[in-house]
Amino acid sequence: MYDSAYRYNMENNNTKKPYSAELASSLLALTLILALMDVTQGVLLPVIFSILIAISLFLLARFLKKNILTQLNARTIDEMGKLTK
Repeated sequence: MYDSAYRYNMENNNTKKPYSAELASSLLALTLILALMDVTQGVLLPVIFSILIAISLFLLARFLKKNILTQLNARTIDEMGKLTK
């Protein structure tokens, strides 16, 4: 009797964990993540700041390359053309 019920549940896989079990596993995972972040704070904080600085410098470099350096190159070429006349 139990064997057929077990096979039925394994084949259909319609079983759902109770809400309390899902809540407990989520809270445990959150606690472990926060504990890991607290332990590795000395490494994670500089890495996060370096990523933010790298992104901001990349955006600044892209802006300068598209706008200001293009104009500077055009002016330089224009001045070089005047010198050769």
